[in-house]
Amino acid sequence: MEALFSGSNRDFESLGMGWVDAADSRIDTKLSGLGQGSPRVLAELRRFHGLRDPYSAGIPKRLNGYWKKVAEVNGLDLGDVRVQAETYWRGIVNDFLIGPAKVALRSAENHTWRCGMCGRQHFAPSAGVCAGCRVRLPAEPEALRSTGLCST
Repeated sequence: MEALFSGSNRDFESLGMGWVDAADSRIDTKLSGLGQGSPRVLAELRRFHGLRDPYSAGIPKRLNGYWKKVAEVNGLDLGDVRVQAETYWRGIVNDFLIGPAKVALRSAENHTWRCGMCGRQHFAPSAGVCAGCRVRLPAEPEALRSTGLCST
């Protein structure tokens, strides 16, 4: 699982190969894509059970920054954003550690939300905020560009 999130904006999703989501079927959060964007931030921090220790110092800084921007962009309280994310990932993430057996790889969609600042793509709308640089994402997705990594 760690290899799918190699850093330097070269994770599985940024490369256009697919995205990581809950292994079971879940109802999306009120903020569309928040449930997928939050664990993506944790995954990029390599916050996997068995790889890192539980986080005891509150919310990891990068995740908290993402949630603050989501709250700002969507006119919500930070606590509301946290509740939505934690409700979605219940049983997947504990102590800010992802259970690798609780997530699955989803194949790439034919559209993506691409960040205008850093170019990172998102196969879920990520609550309107880039999971990398925290800039507002476009409201509408664009057609997925070929990565040249796989042929169909």
